[in-house]
Amino acid sequence: QMQYSVRIATPADRPAIDAFADLVVHDAYDVLVGVEYAQSLLDEWWGDALDDDIRLGHVLVATAGDEIIGITQFEEFGDEPIMWKLYVHPDHRSKGIGKQLTTELVRMLPNDTERLITEHIASNTRAGAFYEREGFAIRRTEPDPDPRLSIVWRAKELQPARRASLMSLAWW
Repeated sequence: QMQYSVRIATPADRPAIDAFADLVVHDAYDVLVGVEYAQSLLDEWWGDALDDDIRLGHVLVATAGDEIIGITQFEEFGDEPIMWKLYVHPDHRSKGIGKQLTTELVRMLPNDTERLITEHIASNTRAGAFYEREGFAIRRTEPDPDPRLSIVWRAKELQPARRASLMSLAWW
């Protein structure tokens, strides 16, 4: 049984996060949709915006010793939290790390948070299967001219909704 821990990322983690991102993003997307798409994700979504979320305490890392083996990032999306990233090192998958990162993220949210939103591209069936197991129901699919890149939006209900907000009604 491998020992790992989950903690809030710090700016000092950034070089290790970058190396981890390069590995996991290419591992996840090169075969599914191509190296160029994977590189575009790294260029667009792992840059300065991630630094802001690290400063805000919105990035969690799973570590084994000094190595980052998992990561998740969240932010407010309208009035609801969205988990933008959830990646586990290929050598450490199916060991509960993704579930633990998600659980810790939910623990950080305000107690009255009703749902956690996430998304993945349609061709990433491994992510889809994980989210399905973890209770993230499909809410809608945003089509793309390339069906592999259609965005599947999911939500996990964290507690019974007391009342639907106008934002929720408009969004879902």
